[in-house]
Amino acid sequence: MKIFYYLFFLSIFFTGCAINKKQPQPVLSPLQAHYPNLKTRELYVKNHPTLSPAIKQAIIEGKIIKGTTKSTIEDLFGPPETKHILESGLMEIWFYDNSHFAFVFDKNNKIIKIFPKISLDNKLSGKR
Repeated sequence: MKIFYYLFFLSIFFTGCAINKKQPQPVLSPLQAHYPNLKTRELYVKNHPTLSPAIKQAIIEGKIIKGTTKSTIEDLFGPPETKHILESGLMEIWFYDNSHFAFVFDKNNKIIKIFPKISLDNKLSGKR
């Protein structure tokens, strides 16, 4: 398992972790799988007026974008099955097995990366 985390962190390092200070860019997410009904997503946005306009629009479209907070992710997906915090405390990764996604948060509790979860066995065999 430590090898998986090591490979995962290396991939983050080599792909970059900078947050774009401009408008957050939509990233494919499992939100539509959890909330396939547009009315349900619209109701969530309506009941959370403090969300930024960009995050509201992304949720309505069934997407999760960089800059989304831990609390919003936990509201939408529930608590993660597994959490991993880097020793430096600069990043935290939440894994969700049912959705096969991992959310990477910065020290300000905002998403900086979203990854499909790939098991080490599948990675070694070339499967996804």
